[in-house]
Amino acid sequence: MVKKWMQNIQSTGELRDYFGVKEGDTIPDAKLNALIEKLKAKENKSAKELKLLRQAVAAKNMREAN
Repeated sequence: MVKKWMQNIQSTGELRDYFGVKEGDTIPDAKLNALIEKLKAKENKSAKELKLLRQAVAAKNMREAN
């Protein structure tokens, strides 16, 4: 079930492209948290922003699980 859920939000490198982080480097926690707060505060989110928010939250949760 988790793999199926991950397929719905996973897009290879989309968060990395947004932050301009090279492959193999870690996205800084501060940038990830700032993006999540910024998108949560916004009222009318586009589909792209919702997807980016879901990816950021998933990345944060996976990082905390490890």
